[in-house]
This record gives sequence, C-alpha cells and structure tokens, in this order.
Amino acid sequence: MSKKVIIHSNNRTIKTFSTAKEAASWLGIKPRTFRMMMLNHGIRGKYICRYINPDHYKRWQTFIGPPKAVFAFLKDGTFVAKYPSISDAAKSLEVRSSTISLILKGNCISTKGYTFSLTETFPGIREKKDTGMAKKPIVAIKDGVEQSFPSVYAASKALDINRIGIIHVLKKRYKTSSGYKFKYISL
Repeated sequence: MSKKVIIHSNNRTIKTFSTAKEAASWLGIKPRTFRMMMLNHGIRGKYICRYINPDHYKRWQTFIGPPKAVFAFLKDGTFVAKYPSISDAAKSLEVRSSTISLILKGNCISTKGYTFSLTETFPGIREKKDTGMAKKPIVAIKDGVEQSFPSVYAASKALDINRIGIIHVLKKRYKTSSGYKFKYISL
C-alpha cells in the first residue's frame, strides 16, 4: 500500500504526492533519507512533510522509537536546558548530534563545554569506557633484553615502531615487529 504524503510550508499546502518515493524525488533526496527525515518531525529546510495517514508509519516508529528528551549541562553541573530530542539539542547548542549520542552512550565525555544526560540529574564528568586495549602495560623483548612500557602508545613512541605492528604482535597475528616481540604484563 502506498503512503500519501503532503508537503506544506508556512501552513500552506504546496504539493501532495501519492507515494513517499515521489515526495523524496521532489525534495531531491533518497527514499531511505526521506523515511529517516519523517522520523525526525518531517522537516526538510523550509518544508514540512506529513503522511496523510500516520498509521502507515507505525512500523518505522517502533523500529526506531520516539525521540527521547535530552538534558544539557555545563561541565560544572549547571543545568542548561531540556530538549525534546538529540537533534533539537544539537541545533540549539550548535554541536554535532553524533557527539551527543556518543556522550549518552559513555564513549565521549563532553563537547564544547557541554555534557548530556537522559535524566534530570547531572551525570558528572564520566571517564571514557575502557575499550580493552587502553593503557595495558607491555614488555618489548629484543635479543633477550626486556623493556617494559605502560602502554602500546608509549612503546611505539620510545622504540619508534608503528603501533599497529605492536598490536598485531600482541594479538599473535605476527611473531615480531621491527625485531621486537611483545607481550602483555600480567598484573
């Protein structure tokens, strides 16, 4: 069944389409981009797009889910504002929505002095998640001489070796890198 779409601007109907594909073509975007745009309030520049029968779109809405409210804070804990969605917060604070998502997942700490939370309480400045490879002490062995380093990065700088080569040796993909054997120090 095709989904009828109406496009309007300034409370005036501009054009009605019998399918979402035609509307996407008229706007100059791909149909998938159009579907994702419809999840984000159907706004494309000065145009607002709406399905004539919104029940047709419930399948996509359950897949993605409704937008979640986002609370913005300064690094010192001062509350800035509550936004209805990540995209609204990004537009208002002039930050990237992808960075806000990373902060909410815990993969990033802050951006442009802001931190974000899905609750009304200040989350505090979190440490980045441990990815498993970060800051593990290692030993470099060459000609029977052992040198210990606090991390792969430190070994890479001190020995002037590509860090990717060190990681390959640690994961047992290679035997050596620039004549060095590497292994983790067990604590």
